[in-house]
Amino acid sequence: MLRSVYSFVFSFVAVVCLTVSAGAAEHSSDFFHGNWAINTDGKCGLSDAEHMYFKANGTFENRRGEAAEGVGFWRLEADQLTFEILTSPGFFYDLHKELKPLKGLYGHYTIRALTFNKKADYFEAVATLGDQMKKVTAVRCK
Repeated sequence: MLRSVYSFVFSFVAVVCLTVSAGAAEHSSDFFHGNWAINTDGKCGLSDAEHMYFKANGTFENRRGEAAEGVGFWRLEADQLTFEILTSPGFFYDLHKELKPLKGLYGHYTIRALTFNKKADYFEAVATLGDQMKKVTAVRCK
């Protein structure tokens, strides 16, 4: 009986591990190059939408409309994106509304995002900035 329990547990763990590894397809940094709309329910054309432009040289721009709100460097290690960003604290008003008046003051921030559920033109991430955490969805814009 004990052998049956061990066998079942081992089989269950093996199936779970295989399922997780099959769903976690690795992507190179090339996957991210281009224009991504952030948290827009798949709509790229919204005038106030946040867009992330990943460039092949390891730099990025974060924009709303024509204005760049943040610029910096990005890198991919396994499934973690790391952004070194120069921006205003006012850019993070979606995290804390009281930061909005700080637009115009600039500083360096590090943002880390663990990516998952990657598809051809879509990915999700859980991003952290200091002690703040937020789920992000991104859709590739053509």
